Amino acid sequence: MDRLSIIIVHHNRIHYLKAALCSILQNTLSPFEILIYDNNSDYPDKRFLHRFEKEAKVPVKVFYGEENIGVWKASNILLSHAVSRTNSLGVVKFDNDVIIHTKGWDLKWIQVARDVPQVGVIGANAEEISRKNSHITPYSAKGHRLLINKDYGTGVAVYLTNWFCQNLGYYEECFGKMGHGDKSIEVRCRAKGKWFVYDEDVRVDREMPGRKDYYGGYRRWKNQYVKNNRKIFEIFKHEYLSGKRSPAIWYAKYPHPEGVQFADPKSLVNWETGMPL
Repeated sequence: MDRLSIIIVHHNRIHYLKAALCSILQNTLSPFEILIYDNNSDYPDKRFLHRFEKEAKVPVKVFYGEENIGVWKASNILLSHAVSRTNSLGVVKFDNDVIIHTKGWDLKWIQVARDVPQVGVIGANAEEISRKNSHITPYSAKGHRLLINKDYGTGVAVYLTNWFCQNLGYYEECFGKMGHGDKSIEVRCRAKGKWFVYDEDVRVDREMPGRKDYYGGYRRWKNQYVKNNRKIFEIFKHEYLSGKRSPAIWYAKYPHPEGVQFADPKSLVNWETGMPL
């Protein structure tokens, strides 16, 4: 029986990780596995992870890094080990401080991908985005209430469909180093004629360090961050949509995890020059 892979990158936030894992265990209905990459956390975090891997009622695999290699490189390592990357289900990436409230969220997203073939990536509508935004288009199909995002998506809880795993493959480490790896997903999907959508029927909260909110403080920070970096975002977007930059790009200085390949190796280009590797 196929099972869904849920991947989480963790570093020294055990209180939030425990809450996130509890919400996943309570609200996920399909068979699933949890893959966690620990970016060299302190001893209390590692102690919990060892115990969780041993005692969890679902398959759990924890990878322990000797240094903090960042979210995106760790995410790619997890993707390379996810059993559902190669089956019809796709992979779900969670931030380690996200609480998912909707029971059966996994079945909902799997069904959206099956019912709406234009969809490449599905995210929880975490930021309560206004429909007045010009880049947000409401879309309803077969009972699914979706918002098509034609700007930059957020990635606190995203479902990478089977199409994404087979055609776009992985996160881009260099893009992630600049703090907006998730934001390239929407553009990469659009360059291949697919959609990044939010699902209005799946609700999440996020626990921020020092406080819990429903994205109020985070939304203000993110809006300012995007404003400050809009110029570089737009350069990358133009290069993707014009075909200069490959949607399956991988920066040459960051090697693939062992055994990892893109669906089309010919699509790899150098990040700085835009030329084939």
